[in-house]
Amino acid sequence: MKLPVYSDGCQSGELVKPGAYMTKEQAQRYGNKNIPPHLKRLGYVAYVFTSCPIIHGASYYRITYGREC
Repeated sequence: MKLPVYSDGCQSGELVKPGAYMTKEQAQRYGNKNIPPHLKRLGYVAYVFTSCPIIHGASYYRITYGREC
């Protein structure tokens, strides 16, 4: 299923590209490819999750960066 994709990286929660619809695998590849260098240097990795329509108001993929504990 293709959904709009938002990123929490340097774009501050904006659409990756206007009108961008990707599968979860495509969003994961995009997140891995476009991780900011300072986060990559600190050991962060890209994570993709599907938003909840009840909480977020719509269903979309969100790319965020984090570290494993």
